[in-house]
Amino acid sequence: MIRNRSCRALLLASLALPVVTFGAASARAVVPPGHKIRTATGKEAPTDTNLEEAFARASEDAKDQRAKWKGKSFEEFEKSVYKEPFEGGKYIVNGDVAIPDRAQLEAFFRDYIQKDPHRLIVHTVNGKDAVWSPAEKQKISYCVSKSFGPRYDAVVKSMDGATRAWEAVAQVDFTHAAAEDASCTASNTKVVFDVRPVNEGQYLARAFFPNEARPSRNVLIDASSFELDPAGKLQLVGILRHELGHTLGLRHEHTRPSRAPASRTPTGVPSPSTTRSR
Repeated sequence: MIRNRSCRALLLASLALPVVTFGAASARAVVPPGHKIRTATGKEAPTDTNLEEAFARASEDAKDQRAKWKGKSFEEFEKSVYKEPFEGGKYIVNGDVAIPDRAQLEAFFRDYIQKDPHRLIVHTVNGKDAVWSPAEKQKISYCVSKSFGPRYDAVVKSMDGATRAWEAVAQVDFTHAAAEDASCTASNTKVVFDVRPVNEGQYLARAFFPNEARPSRNVLIDASSFELDPAGKLQLVGILRHELGHTLGLRHEHTRPSRAPASRTPTGVPSPSTTRSR
């Protein structure tokens, strides 16, 4: 049951993806009444038809790709998954979902690849929703690494836009702890998570889920995110809106086994910010 369609659609529209969608983290993610439907880029008509067509495409795409793994082993699946080559590197599935270790990757294979998970939209650990507590979600602090160099200001601006978008539709509060930017590393315990650059070429960006330990709570932005067409539909602020959904506990509604960066195929699906239910 999708209890808050606005959160579901915000994530889909953030990247304008035909292949990955999200749902609400919990019933507490309330969208204020009176908010209007808006598009991610202003170039597409904000219609329910566009959303439903995208959701249908996502479901069919996920079903077809899962069928390719029917009867195959976890070991075969593991070989197909990209793993970040640096210390603490994670497995990347669904184009941008980061899985910390092999045991959790095997659980992902069992629960999301061998089964049809398209209605399980909140990340769970041992059967429990992995989301922030009411107190924690009101003080989600982050730093932006100065190592972005000349791109630092663009990242700060895009993070501000992305966090504001979530604050407008969910009961969360993000805070940029700018004083920590000069020492913005995975070991900085003065912030909830860090935003840092990478140059892997395997994704545009990736994030984390709330249950992860501080060293694993990072939003990593690949250099390719800064090489997008300035006039195109896919923009850094949209990429970060999508990634922040993961930091709030949202999993892709339609799980895809593929390791390919799904975020490279934009369609310009609109993003409503009104509450609707199914």
